Amino acid sequence: MADTITGPWRRPRNTSANEKGGIHDDDTAQNLGFQGGTIAGSIHMEQFPPLLVDYFGDAWWSSGGMSLYFKAATINHEPVRCSLEAMTPSKARIWMENEAGTMVMEGTASLGEDPDSEVSKRVAAARAPSDLRMMQDVVVGAPSPDCPVSISIESIDARLAVITEPMACYKDASFYGGIVAPVAPFVHAFRAVEPHIIPVRGPYVGLFGSIELQYLNGPVVTGHDYVAQGHVVALSDSPKTEIVWYTATLNDASSGVPDITLLKLHGFSSSNYYNVPKLALLEKGIAFEEVLSYTGVGPKYKPEYLDKSPLGKVPAIETEEGFISESRAILEYIERAYPTPSLLPDSAFGIGKVQELSQFIELYFELVARRLIPNLLGGTQPDPAVLKEFETSINKAAPALARLSDFKQFAYGDQFTLADIAAILNLPVVRSVGKKFLGKDPLSDVPGLDNYCERMEQRPHVKTIRADAAADQPGFMAHLKALYEFIKEKSAPDMQMYRAEVSTSEPMKSVLENNPDIYFVPPQRSADWGNWAFKPGSYYDTTTGAKHPYWQDHNLPQATKDIEQLRQDMVQWGYCKIEDALSAEQVERMRVRVLEQAEGERLAGIAQRTPSGQNINCCVNKGRCFELFIEQHHSAIQGGPLIEQLVTEALGPGWVCTSLIAAISLKGGVPQALHQDQSNALDSQSPMTINLLTAITDVDESNGGTLLIPGSHVTLSQAMREGKPVGKLPPAINLDAKAGTVVITDGRLLHGTGINHTDEPRIVMLNGMQKPWMRQQENWMLSVRPEVMASAQKDYPVKLLALL
Repeated sequence: MADTITGPWRRPRNTSANEKGGIHDDDTAQNLGFQGGTIAGSIHMEQFPPLLVDYFGDAWWSSGGMSLYFKAATINHEPVRCSLEAMTPSKARIWMENEAGTMVMEGTASLGEDPDSEVSKRVAAARAPSDLRMMQDVVVGAPSPDCPVSISIESIDARLAVITEPMACYKDASFYGGIVAPVAPFVHAFRAVEPHIIPVRGPYVGLFGSIELQYLNGPVVTGHDYVAQGHVVALSDSPKTEIVWYTATLNDASSGVPDITLLKLHGFSSSNYYNVPKLALLEKGIAFEEVLSYTGVGPKYKPEYLDKSPLGKVPAIETEEGFISESRAILEYIERAYPTPSLLPDSAFGIGKVQELSQFIELYFELVARRLIPNLLGGTQPDPAVLKEFETSINKAAPALARLSDFKQFAYGDQFTLADIAAILNLPVVRSVGKKFLGKDPLSDVPGLDNYCERMEQRPHVKTIRADAAADQPGFMAHLKALYEFIKEKSAPDMQMYRAEVSTSEPMKSVLENNPDIYFVPPQRSADWGNWAFKPGSYYDTTTGAKHPYWQDHNLPQATKDIEQLRQDMVQWGYCKIEDALSAEQVERMRVRVLEQAEGERLAGIAQRTPSGQNINCCVNKGRCFELFIEQHHSAIQGGPLIEQLVTEALGPGWVCTSLIAAISLKGGVPQALHQDQSNALDSQSPMTINLLTAITDVDESNGGTLLIPGSHVTLSQAMREGKPVGKLPPAINLDAKAGTVVITDGRLLHGTGINHTDEPRIVMLNGMQKPWMRQQENWMLSVRPEVMASAQKDYPVKLLALL
């Protein structure tokens, strides 16, 4: 038999396009390489029934089936048509193609069950998975619980508004004793078993690769109660996907298959947030199951609870359609899904007043008392400031509460409402906190509240809430104890993350162990700083590189304007010297301003004395020349463009200035132990921080030229990366530079202030630069004067503000 039936071209609609994050959403699909959001395979399958009934007759609705493998995705309104080719009187080959002739799906259709269907063959040929990650928790053969499902007439009406093949049985119940469900809602009903048998570890994007439908005893009809049952039959994978094959059946719920509770409330009875929807369910007489779920990280914590409540909070309610968290949202669902009896008044105004009172109690009583609940439960004393805030807030809110409710019968009106749930679950807690920590009931003056609370406590369902909370208290406290013990048990020193890195004292530990001459104890009394006597021959009693026996034959950095040489020096030695970065005039202007400021601060009694002399901090506030210097403005530093280029190459774009300090070294000052300015990421292969050392006076071994060990930035960072100690280091040298030279140093370079043997002050400007995410040495967000910021906005609105 080779008869072929072909249907008309259709342009099906992607009705799931608004389901963000799924394969039917344009953005998600395009990110995965598809042209756009894909049309569900079950929607395409709705084009086949007219051909199948034409070939097999109406009997197909009673015992027919179709089994399809999806080969190519289609997008919204893309033209497709389906075809059937006869194989036997009870079996046919079926397929769908687009206008280009691309096979969209292909498979088989049958009258009666077909053991050799398209999907059956593919399941049999599926290879065993190699390394499952998302599906690693799926168990083949594990059965689902009984899942009640029902297809509503509303869902059929919504489908008929867009379906391409509106068959008569989808509208007329006389054909099969009920309105027949098209394929798409039929498939959706089966999916009720998925959460129970396919626990998936995300993130992931799911899509169907094939679907087989088989009628066993007539079609699925609307308004009828069914029970879905299923299990996984096979797992497989490919280089980019993980594949699960599962089977599911729909059974008549009245045929003896047990029913299950439709609603499950997850949480624990000691929680007031949990008790809010629980009391609503009890008062409305809705059957529900309680599922004990504690939050936290202890032994009873289950990570999969995050699928029910994104922040792991209680409560969460499990419905046929999914999970809802947050008490207020759950109350809204309960009231809409189960409107009788109502927990809201009949009028719009009454509903508004109930919601007003409920929210008022939550915001101005519950939230205020919440901070003291741990003290109440743990028997500890609260922070006095927190307690004072509680007392002030409650004293302000209590008179307002009396204006919202007289509490004569109920919180509002003449019926039990959501406002009563808020009142009876929250106000007694506020009273308990006040009595415990203030020695008085802060709500004692609210008219009618005492009698109201007594009446509410006599309600059967409130008694249930209280009894269940008391019964849960030992379990909850045991959970808290186990939680802390669990954390402690799992936090032994050898288990803590990054412990080796955050607790290490390397590289300086091994530097000092293997180079003991580097370390010395400076005088602790500032009175000794200017009278300190150095020890000849020590590491700080050294000379310049050109004169040092160890270094004089090395090609150490020299002052230059050659950018290629500057780059090479920076990478190899950890510093470079920019020749004539400041003109003689710029140097003199800076020198005069620094000495004026230093003298002014000494006379004002606010000078910062240092072991080596005096520092002027936060220079950005202390002269226009300093502002322009930070900005690398050509009027203050003629080599600014070259400096900016090199700093950007070292730190990347967006770097910020961390400090601008004038460092004055005086005769008799104490040298500085060698150190690194970069205090984090010491194993980095590039610097996180850069220093600009600008010579305002000539510097050399005679007046405290900065001590440094050339190349130490590489030695120390390499040792950190390899996890090895730093060995014996070369000797330090004194930096030598003419006034106007800018020396750029890598933050990982070992360096320190030298000794000034002369009677003249040695002046250098220290301008730190760093990655933008690091904390600045000088907190300019707080310290920069408003007029400086205003000047920056007015005169150079982009650069200085960005650097600060």
